Amino acid sequence: MARNFIKTLVIATVFVSGVSVSSARAGENDFGEFIAATIFMFAIANAIGGDEVVVEQPRPKPPAQRPSPNRRILPKSCIKSHVTQQGTVKTFDKSCLQKEYRFHRRLPANCEQTLWTSKGIRYGYEPSCLRRQGYKTSRR
Repeated sequence: MARNFIKTLVIATVFVSGVSVSSARAGENDFGEFIAATIFMFAIANAIGGDEVVVEQPRPKPPAQRPSPNRRILPKSCIKSHVTQQGTVKTFDKSCLQKEYRFHRRLPANCEQTLWTSKGIRYGYEPSCLRRQGYKTSRR
């Protein structure tokens, strides 16, 4: 569409400049020259800008995708109870999550806990904090 507009604009510009020159001289056959010049300009325009046929190829359909696993469901088997001086504390064991949960690197750092137990230091994630962040526990 824009190409046709530009083509018409160029033809009109050349035509007007030709008319202004021809009107400067007096002649008897001005109308015949005008028609001949117009036909000549359209012939040149059609020769220069022949319409190009654009064939659109159909887009290939994307491959069927498997449903992605829910990244917000944590394995229930990683909940461990640890005895501390403050009492029994349940956490998601960090080493278990590293083995069982594929997206363990994306867990929020502010939910991470360090517990001092009689068996040594244990690292894990606080379940209530993870729940507030949108994580759920699997049923198995």
